[in-house]
Amino acid sequence: ISIADRQGSGQQLNKESFTFDIVNDKEPKYISLAEFEQQGYGKIDFVTDNDFNLRFYRDKARFTSFIVRYTSTITKAGQHQATFENSYDINYRLNNQEATNEKNTSQVKNVFVDGEASGNQNVEMPTEESLDIPLETIEEWEPKIPTSEQATETT
Repeated sequence: ISIADRQGSGQQLNKESFTFDIVNDKEPKYISLAEFEQQGYGKIDFVTDNDFNLRFYRDKARFTSFIVRYTSTITKAGQHQATFENSYDINYRLNNQEATNEKNTSQVKNVFVDGEASGNQNVEMPTEESLDIPLETIEEWEPKIPTSEQATETT
């Protein structure tokens, strides 16, 4: 299995952010990129600052599901882009069948393009109200400490 992935303009790939969820007939594992390579699951090659090729080794990929996670940072130029793109190209072969190739480009809207996220635009916000509650005047109270004679009279 091989994956070629490319971040579009306005983004910077965080190479140290890679994590992997590995699910097979044993307990699920959650490992870092270094552990992924050290444990023989595969290898990653960073082609450029925003492109990488990821290979999964056959003996570890059999009967196993992988989730690959990574982050990218929006660059200064990206703060003014309306959208961000990510392209991938996956090649794999299942049980002696012909090789399969999948390619796609995903695009997401930059919700911060105008300087702030707009959130749920059609949600009516509650109106703010204030209550005028008069404060009552409270008389000052001074505690009375009984003398030793008064204390013995009550017991």
